[in-house]
Amino acid sequence: MSSISITPYFPFCRVHIYGQSVEGEESTILVRPDKRYKPICSVCNSHCAVIHAWVKRPIRDLNCGAVKVVIECRYRKVFCKKCGSIIVEDLVFFKPYRRITNRLAWYIHELCKVLTVQDVARHLDLDWKTVKDIDKTFLEEEYGQTDYGDLTILAVDEISIRRGHSYMTVVLDYLTGRVVWMGEGRRADTLMEFFDGMTDEQMEKLEAIAMDMWDPYIKAVETKAPHVKIVFDLFHMVKEFNKVIDRVRIDEYKKASETDKRVIQGSKYLLLKNPENYQVIVTSNVFGDILSDEASQLIGGLGFSPSGNIGENAAVFEPSHGSVPKYAHQYKINPCGLLAAALMMLEYLGLKDHAAKLEKAMGDVLVEGKTLTYDIWRDDKGDKDWEKKASSTLEMAKAIAEKIDPDFSKRADAICAKAREMCAWEHLA
Repeated sequence: MSSISITPYFPFCRVHIYGQSVEGEESTILVRPDKRYKPICSVCNSHCAVIHAWVKRPIRDLNCGAVKVVIECRYRKVFCKKCGSIIVEDLVFFKPYRRITNRLAWYIHELCKVLTVQDVARHLDLDWKTVKDIDKTFLEEEYGQTDYGDLTILAVDEISIRRGHSYMTVVLDYLTGRVVWMGEGRRADTLMEFFDGMTDEQMEKLEAIAMDMWDPYIKAVETKAPHVKIVFDLFHMVKEFNKVIDRVRIDEYKKASETDKRVIQGSKYLLLKNPENYQVIVTSNVFGDILSDEASQLIGGLGFSPSGNIGENAAVFEPSHGSVPKYAHQYKINPCGLLAAALMMLEYLGLKDHAAKLEKAMGDVLVEGKTLTYDIWRDDKGDKDWEKKASSTLEMAKAIAEKIDPDFSKRADAICAKAREMCAWEHLA
């Protein structure tokens, strides 16, 4: 007598296999509830004694080789006292009202990680909507609850989900790339809903949020997390900067001579596209002003931009912004433009080690962000107290000097007093 059995291939504990038939490329397995087990309510998992009706349903299972397997299952509808209604009994191996087994559902979900919904549907001979619903159910179970843990820097953007300006807001952990949350729409209320799910402790850990210049997102952050720094992404910064350059070019083009017009025309991206390709650009004075303003924006603005006039036997170095008369004697603008000009002078004189120390000291102070001047804090929309935090020009210069020489503080007061005396202009009278 043959001892071959198909039972091990169907390890479903609450049912009993009582028959099998094969027709063409489809195998039908007949199962019914195992009488050793009492019916269980599929909603509350309580035992039920009253059987309302017997029902039969075909349930698709994993293929066996090239053969499609269908389980014809007899099951019971029971009256649950706890639920107070008639419920389908729980036989464990499939979800009530679903026509596929749990293990096939898991297999579909795994395939959807590497194939499209249409490909999976064709491979298993299922309706694509069935495949999509199953994958969606698994995704909701895995990602339905928002994980707010270990969030310090976020990125926010919108994605288009269909035609007609229909969007979803996506929040990512900037450091890991993990999708943290998604919400329908791109309104301020949409992003506020994300913040509403955070505890006060989780909110305090947030340091910065990268985003485009979409006003509703800015409003949401300023309302719900005013302490968080807003960082605009490079693409939109360049886009807005290009608009400024366009306006400047148009104004200068109207005033330029015919020769300068030929130079200006078609040269918008001269520096923006590949600035590293240009060591020297020879141009007229008008277009030179445009290029110098454009170049300064690539490094943070005119306040950081140095310049040099280098001749055959001599050179003069100065900040690109000049004397800035409207801020004279206020000591509120950052000294980096002047110090960067000094850095260029040191390199010109061959004192490259000294130039490197100065460059590192400036970078360290800027990265620390503790001693920054009015014009640097001014652009920080995420901090309402930026004016109170602003340091003076001399305080920032002192912080840079102390990075080079820790003992500088002992001489700082005398040096600062001398600087104020020299900048007062009375000595020129």
